[in-house]
Amino acid sequence: KVVILESLDFSWRRSDMDRATKMWQAGVPIPEMAADLKRESDEVLLLVIHLARAGRIRGRKGGLLG
Repeated sequence: KVVILESLDFSWRRSDMDRATKMWQAGVPIPEMAADLKRESDEVLLLVIHLARAGRIRGRKGGLLG
């Protein structure tokens, strides 16, 4: 067996989750969100998936790229 993504940090502060939600709604691309949040793009992508599954964000024009 192989454990994947073990180098990523899955813990988020609620304040950063709120910032990410606002950036998503404003159409900010994931790489820019990652730079602003000082996180890996893959970590932000996984956060976006989490927020969508939790019903906190919806699809947007331009999708992941903003």
